[in-house]
Amino acid sequence: MKRPHFVRQIAQLETLIEKYSKLFGSNAQTEMRIATEDSLGSSPVVVVKVMNLQMELAALDEQVERLQRRHSSDRSVIPPKNPGIQK
Repeated sequence: MKRPHFVRQIAQLETLIEKYSKLFGSNAQTEMRIATEDSLGSSPVVVVKVMNLQMELAALDEQVERLQRRHSSDRSVIPPKNPGIQK
């Protein structure tokens, strides 16, 4: 039965996307909840959700790599401690 495979795959993606959501404030957690709810339904819906989440995760991975490259190439710039709060 394929359902446990999808549920396991969704759980793995949920962990990674939650990590990136905290970094970038994306709506990935909402999408993850929808995919988890759909996992009880038909498999094609789950496949599409997993594929969409994998694409989102790949985009976030790419963004992290760009930020890491930029940070490693310019160590003289110190990022603000909390850029969300301005005085």
